[in-house]
Amino acid sequence: MINISKAAFIFVLLFLTMMAFAAADVTYTITVNPNTVNQGQGSTVTVSADIPAATPIAGASFTIESTGGLTYGIAAAGALGSQIGAPSCNAAGNRLVCSLSGINGVSGNGVLLTVPVTTAANAPNSITLSLTGLSALDDLGDAVEPVSSAGAVTLTVNVPDSQCTGVAPSNAALCAGDDSGLVADTPRTLVAACTLNIKCEYTCDAGFNLNGGICVANQCVNGATDFPGCITCPNGQVLDAGFCRAKTCNELGTCDNDAACANNNECSSRNCQATCQPANLCVNFVSTHNSQVCPDGSTQDCDTTCNADGSTQECTPDCSQHQQGGAHEQKKQAVKAEIDAIQENQQWNIALISRLARLIRGLFA
Repeated sequence: MINISKAAFIFVLLFLTMMAFAAADVTYTITVNPNTVNQGQGSTVTVSADIPAATPIAGASFTIESTGGLTYGIAAAGALGSQIGAPSCNAAGNRLVCSLSGINGVSGNGVLLTVPVTTAANAPNSITLSLTGLSALDDLGDAVEPVSSAGAVTLTVNVPDSQCTGVAPSNAALCAGDDSGLVADTPRTLVAACTLNIKCEYTCDAGFNLNGGICVANQCVNGATDFPGCITCPNGQVLDAGFCRAKTCNELGTCDNDAACANNNECSSRNCQATCQPANLCVNFVSTHNSQVCPDGSTQDCDTTCNADGSTQECTPDCSQHQQGGAHEQKKQAVKAEIDAIQENQQWNIALISRLARLIRGLFA
């Protein structure tokens, strides 16, 4: 019989106990591939297990947990997981709770399941994935312990540089440096003056001012020309109750009483009466043609005209030289009588012809 000391027995017992516990250790591992994507792109999460031959399992459960910024797809069994059973997974926020169960225990090192994930359009540049709620069951339904995880993994997301968002306001300029060093996308805003440490601010260009949330041209609403003071009116106008208006005839110093002139009008001082007339007085003038039959049967004509001050110069046909029985008519009758006498006597000679020529000249004198 072999004699073993008490101390040696205790050592062997402790060693065997430790080996038993080591043999029962089931380890879950999580990986992600590819581990770097752009925002809005996808990747695949894989959960594997290392199951000792001494402690085969017939059921496994765990929770995949992320720090946010992705969604889970439909899980599929891996080579090792398919020996246990089809996975059953339910998403709840940033978590995906999964389990596999079967009848016969399996052991070995392999993939339990894979699940596709998609990053959000605004996902952060780093997403951490880890396993929690780990458990394993043997073929009798008893818990297998201990169960551990190999640690978390990181999914890196390429995030474009932050920028100013929205439409740039018209007639405005970005404040110096406001589009650099942004920590997040920032909306463009229109302000009266640039603010320190606030990004994406705009101020109105020279010649414009902020009015009602937009940049409008520097212009006095009262018609004045000295923005922003708005107290100096254009030539020929005066400030009245806060607004520019045309000077009255009296204010222009050309007439003797008050009569306001509208724009593009001038004060006419003819007859010293304050009447406001269009500046171009004869633009629309239409001449009138007058005709008259004189007593001697002739017709005389004339046309109305426009004076420089816009008044109408009427005209009357002149019949003063065309009266019945007047001097002109007497001359005509004398010439006619002389011709009749010559025709009756048929005495044409040089003396008569000369007399007739004098009478005719006198007729048109």
